[in-house]
Amino acid sequence: MVDLGAILLAAISLPVKPFLCKAMMMALDGEKLVSCCKTVSRKEVTDPITGYWIQNYNAPCVPAVIFEMEKGLFCSYHRQPWVHRKIQQFE
Repeated sequence: MVDLGAILLAAISLPVKPFLCKAMMMALDGEKLVSCCKTVSRKEVTDPITGYWIQNYNAPCVPAVIFEMEKGLFCSYHRQPWVHRKIQQFE
């Protein structure tokens, strides 16, 4: 059995950069760990992106494109033109 308390404690103790993991929220839903973007940034990502995924609205999670980088995850506003350009680079 996974010790969710230890996982949350480890996640909380990680260094946080603005709008990287700061925008991610973690909550326990029974035995399930839930993570999502509660806020997004309109600022363009300049670090190399290693992947991305799309998050749909499901309160408290907001619509977002989540970019994965070496530094962590970045929650971006899905309607920014630069976000669409970055996604096209992966297709």
